[in-house]
Amino acid sequence: MPDWYSQYICLILGVILFFGAVVSTRARKTRVPFFGWVYRAKEPNVFWWVVTVYYLAGVLFIGIFLLN
Repeated sequence: MPDWYSQYICLILGVILFFGAVVSTRARKTRVPFFGWVYRAKEPNVFWWVVTVYYLAGVLFIGIFLLN
């Protein structure tokens, strides 16, 4: 695999995670692996934890790309 490939994977993954967090926030529901859909009105604590993890993971991967 070329060296540039691994760098762009971090950027692509970061953008997908960050965009997914924005869409989940606007749609008021998010997908949790092995659990299904979580709605903001029914389980607000779980919803915000999952969305926060998506935001932070997206920022982390974009930061890794920018620091390389």
